[in-house]
Amino acid sequence: MKVESCQIFRINNFPQKHVVVFGNSSCVQTLKNINIGAAPEGLIGKIKVRNKENKECFLDVSKKIIIDGCENYLVQNDDKNVVGEIVLKVKKYTDYDKLEYQSDPSHVFVSNLFNYSNPSTPYYKKTEQYKDIGTRLLQIALKRSYEAMCNGNLKLVSKNESKNWYKNIIGMTEEFPATQNSPYRFNIHNPNSMILPSGEKEHLANLHGGL
Repeated sequence: MKVESCQIFRINNFPQKHVVVFGNSSCVQTLKNINIGAAPEGLIGKIKVRNKENKECFLDVSKKIIIDGCENYLVQNDDKNVVGEIVLKVKKYTDYDKLEYQSDPSHVFVSNLFNYSNPSTPYYKKTEQYKDIGTRLLQIALKRSYEAMCNGNLKLVSKNESKNWYKNIIGMTEEFPATQNSPYRFNIHNPNSMILPSGEKEHLANLHGGL
């Protein structure tokens, strides 16, 4: 049996380690082992998803900086068709103690998330179908939040048709839940404003095998 080894580099001050790959498999540079925020524009790595036959495959991820603190990530298949897209805004606060917050409000805001390969969404583009695209895009957002020292905090405003997925699969909750003290919240806050609770960050990071 042929044994190959490749060296990968971990972020967040974890030590370098070697991964042994058995057989004829080659090392695939996934986003798990790179700092995607520090990566230059263009192709930055791959994500592992499943095709409609439920077989694992790898798709390319490309990065584009829109403006400082705002980034776009595209997921493309081998035919260069875009099957997923996310736009992130890094909102880092350095003087939050002056803003009357009890904890650091820094977060990554998911401005747009599109799964073009899912026929059950209004964004479907009749391209090849893949599973886990939406999950991987949110894992990119979570990773960026940790890289940007935003503690893994995520926020977004969900479409009505997507809210149950964010809530029941991802584990997000309403940022402004109904309470006895705020009976008129629907007139004040958007009930589709969602956040990722601290207890669900690890769940999202590992969902469907993680990045």
